[in-house]
Amino acid sequence: MVCVTHRAFLISLFSLCRGGLHELEELVEEASLAASNAPASSKLVSLRGTEEDSAKVQQKFKQAAELFDKQSVNQQLDTESKRDILAAMKTKSSMAAVPELQLPVVGTTCVQDFSRCPAGWTRRSMLCVSDAAVRDLQCQTFSLSMLREKQKRALARKCSMTFPCRSRTCSLDLDAACPAEWTEVADGTCHAPEEYVGGCAARTDAANMTKEERLEFGARCGAPWPCLHEEIQPRAYHEVCPAGWTVGHGSTCHATAAYAGSCSRTAKMEGASVADKQQFEADCGVSWRSLGKACRRTYAPSCPSGWRLDSEGDCLAPRAYAGGCKPRQKPQGSFEARRDFEDACGVRWPCAADAACSRNFAAACPAGWWSSDASTICHAPDTYQGVCEKSFSTTSLSTEAKRQMEKKCAVRWPCEEESA
Repeated sequence: MVCVTHRAFLISLFSLCRGGLHELEELVEEASLAASNAPASSKLVSLRGTEEDSAKVQQKFKQAAELFDKQSVNQQLDTESKRDILAAMKTKSSMAAVPELQLPVVGTTCVQDFSRCPAGWTRRSMLCVSDAAVRDLQCQTFSLSMLREKQKRALARKCSMTFPCRSRTCSLDLDAACPAEWTEVADGTCHAPEEYVGGCAARTDAANMTKEERLEFGARCGAPWPCLHEEIQPRAYHEVCPAGWTVGHGSTCHATAAYAGSCSRTAKMEGASVADKQQFEADCGVSWRSLGKACRRTYAPSCPSGWRLDSEGDCLAPRAYAGGCKPRQKPQGSFEARRDFEDACGVRWPCAADAACSRNFAAACPAGWWSSDASTICHAPDTYQGVCEKSFSTTSLSTEAKRQMEKKCAVRWPCEEESA
């Protein structure tokens, strides 16, 4: 009942904003009048009422919600619909409902911004550092780019920290697979978080939504798409040295002439992990090269990027794999299990085929292909249906030749982000 009421009010605002300010002002005034008859705190309106009143009110709001649903499709409300809806909201008992249920006041909902450091933490390049003295190492420092939203939520609970609310005026990333805080459970299929209280189904197919449809869905369902996070764009950590530094013998990096940071002008980076490089950025005031907007990843393939599916149905790691997991793995079943495998084993699933990105033509093989040995013989996946040979050597291929192969053979070289 409460969700229906909140839903109807939100949909009315969305519809009437496009229909004219007069109707919007009238509706807000009537809603405020109804709310003034109920006890309220600064954030929550407590809903109480008798069972008799509740049954009547439920029927009125059900009718109102149905009217809004019907009319919000073309974003117009006829005179009869407006009269019936306002009549329902003018009813003195309109705030009655099932005892003890609570309705968030419109405008107080916070969509957390996990691209920023929590309150009381300081941003140092890609790291967030706690301003408080704590013993738990996990509650002292964490990486904004290496932790997914799910992990940041868990860390927030463990360390009693609060991420800020996102800006209401941010630029939206309408290329993202799902709305903010929703989870992609299948290719293009999004599932709402447990605490979702919007008026739409908790599961929706966003695969073929246009950008306009995503905007409309976000406004109608209280599920906006995430903000563009330019401040945590992926960086070229697969490269040995920070941007502008030169690499010398033994993976030693040499600073630029203009470097004025607090660290030495030379640094040995042999064997340095992404975490090591992010700590170096924070300590020394440098940065690895930005790769631009993060690509949209696809979790449809059975195996991570660079791994191959063998004849027994197992995923086999490439020779260069240095993660902490076994090089032979059973495929993970669900999309969420594959994301968890990414975090645990230091791998990544590939970028979507249509993802706009900077290609890494230094890679030996096209994305999804694998090499059997150090001679860079590339082998196609079983799903390849192009016109080219399913095995070839890239040893003598130039960057331009690889570009032409992309067009001729219906393949693509991996995004730089996949290499990073």
